[in-house]
Amino acid sequence: MAGNPSDVIPWIMLASVGVACVSAFFSGRSSKVSANAAQATLYLEFQEQYADHMMWRDLRNLRSWKELHGADFANKWAKLYEQNDTDALEVDKSRRRVSHFFGAIADLYKDRLLSEPLARRFANYSGADLWFDVVEPLEEELGRDYDKSQFVTLRKLRDSSGRQQPRWFKPEIKRQSS
Repeated sequence: MAGNPSDVIPWIMLASVGVACVSAFFSGRSSKVSANAAQATLYLEFQEQYADHMMWRDLRNLRSWKELHGADFANKWAKLYEQNDTDALEVDKSRRRVSHFFGAIADLYKDRLLSEPLARRFANYSGADLWFDVVEPLEEELGRDYDKSQFVTLRKLRDSSGRQQPRWFKPEIKRQSS
């Protein structure tokens, strides 16, 4: 009985469910593509920041400060920083840039805005060693309540002790031009 509306209703409902399933499948796929595109954009932005000449100079300044001042480098920095010493102020600029770079990675990962594979890749950049070995002690010396959770988060993501910055330069503090 093709003319009976009650026979058609189950078929319409079944077709509606089928369309909804197909729509959900493509919607989920579209969301995955969008998420991957967002991760790729983040990756490129972090790569660009890390490859920037200013980041190179900042990482070099942090390593140089530690090498020039030995085991007590953080305490010496804090004292000279309070006296507005030119080199200490320059190292502070470097500390801030490197701290914000790696801190952002930790925060984005904790907030689930950065995938674990990508966060692991960033956490294993060779400059992360300087963030742990130099920046964290400097932040402790500031006497502020720095965000220790950022350091804890990135330590958990690291595969090893990192790659270490190559020692191919004479330690010296490089100033920003202008």
